[in-house]
Amino acid sequence: MTVTINGDTTDEPGGAETFLVSLANPVGALISAANPSGTGRITDDDATPTLSINGVSALEGTPAPNTANTTPFTFTVVLSGTSQSTVTVNYATANGTAVQPSDYVAQAGTLTFLPGDLSKTITVQVNKDATTEPNQAFTVNLSAPTNATLLVGGSSGTGTIQNDD
Repeated sequence: MTVTINGDTTDEPGGAETFLVSLANPVGALISAANPSGTGRITDDDATPTLSINGVSALEGTPAPNTANTTPFTFTVVLSGTSQSTVTVNYATANGTAVQPSDYVAQAGTLTFLPGDLSKTITVQVNKDATTEPNQAFTVNLSAPTNATLLVGGSSGTGTIQNDD
């Protein structure tokens, strides 16, 4: 008996899937009462998905009456492929030449990718000012993923605050 297996690109939990083949209603033969079925095992050959984050570069903005005093910088975290498992990853901002709380509002937390999710966003609020200064930067770092790995060189996104004063 041959069973055709359909390939996919989805990472399955546990590394394998199983199926059961049961024999019934024989014609001209007997089915062994001790072994009327057999188990097939499909080994998952799909790579564990990777996580990466982009960088963002934008004008900081100038404070004005009756407007928000922050500019949102939205970073996108991407999962390289679908997974049947829930994927999580921690994130936290870190100072560079931009320093919180004067230049941006620090953020930290955990992103959760449900099966089928491929991207999530992190928004960091950058404080507007009217000070002439060079461009400044901070980072958003990813850490401690579950059911995924961090892309080498892609676990940190730089937020470049472009001076517009």
